[in-house]
Amino acid sequence: MSAAEIQQKFSLPDMPTHIVDVKPDRGVQTTVSTAAGKLPENGGASNHFGDGGGQQWRIQEDLKANPNAEDWFQNPRPLEQ
Repeated sequence: MSAAEIQQKFSLPDMPTHIVDVKPDRGVQTTVSTAAGKLPENGGASNHFGDGGGQQWRIQEDLKANPNAEDWFQNPRPLEQ
């Protein structure tokens, strides 16, 4: 995906410049949700940054308290603009 496609899919306010693979340890609690995007005017806007619809994960753990958390983030690389 291009940076512009990611921005739309996750309804981000700014164009992303980098991406990284995230591989948390087994058993780490996460929450999965769908990125909200533009909603009809009469339905109330969630935000105005993009279409949304991308599946996103939230790690339910204090990363600063986990000594292994830094190792979860692998292969950082720039995105093609």
